[in-house]
Amino acid sequence: MPSPNMDINKNKNATVPVFEFMLAKSEVDADLTVGEYGVISIPVEIIAIDRDSVTFRKNGPAEAEDMFRPEPLSNMRDRMGVTDSPEKSIAEKSEDKE
Repeated sequence: MPSPNMDINKNKNATVPVFEFMLAKSEVDADLTVGEYGVISIPVEIIAIDRDSVTFRKNGPAEAEDMFRPEPLSNMRDRMGVTDSPEKSIAEKSEDKE
């Protein structure tokens, strides 16, 4: 049974609630390594809707959509805040002002 953890108090830098859950390895049926990324499809039934949220109930077996792989470089760059344009050093910035 999934066990959600929506407590952002444990992660003060979180921009969205954390949602962690467990599934049986046999249900996922994929080669997995800690730290890999992938997509899991979980059929659900909507059981409640309120002003700010929707509550779902798992309604069938989960499936891995594709192979799980290491984090894509583009995702890692976004997560770390890396840009394609290099920052100018302080010395270069002061030269530009002159």
